[in-house]
Amino acid sequence: MHDEILIYPTLFAEHHDEDGHYFVVTSPNIPGMVTEGTTRQQAVTEAIDAIATMLSKRSRSRAMDIEEERNHRLRTSQHDAMVP
Repeated sequence: MHDEILIYPTLFAEHHDEDGHYFVVTSPNIPGMVTEGTTRQQAVTEAIDAIATMLSKRSRSRAMDIEEERNHRLRTSQHDAMVP
């Protein structure tokens, strides 16, 4: 038996403003999923937790396939990362 592994794309936007320096993370496949961290690593950890929380509360969102990921356009302040 194999465990199903789903990969959700995440968008990291780095911010420097009156609130300080931090990274906001969203996922185009999980509407309403927003989290943040003061470092990239903390933002990744928070994103994993946020995705798990969002998916546990509703039916599973469609994962983005690799071809969609390659064609996804990022805004200037965004960076992408695949979070399993």
